[in-house]
Amino acid sequence: MLSQIIKYLKTNKEASASQIAVELKIDRQTVEAILEELIRKGRVIKYIYENSTCLCNCNCCGCTGMSCKAKEAYRLIQ
Repeated sequence: MLSQIIKYLKTNKEASASQIAVELKIDRQTVEAILEELIRKGRVIKYIYENSTCLCNCNCCGCTGMSCKAKEAYRLIQ
């Protein structure tokens, strides 16, 4: 699984844990655990996008919906 995740990040440059889980058909919690291990080893970095586009069309006026929360993405450190 570890090598599959590394290969996916090499190919796609950046992805969320959910994107990786769906593409590789692996449980999201397992993907997150592997990504955290890769972060500890200095092979992956996690980015948090707090001002991403609101997906619920509320214009981000204080919405607390899941689609308006900060987005996490992972990148392979080359």
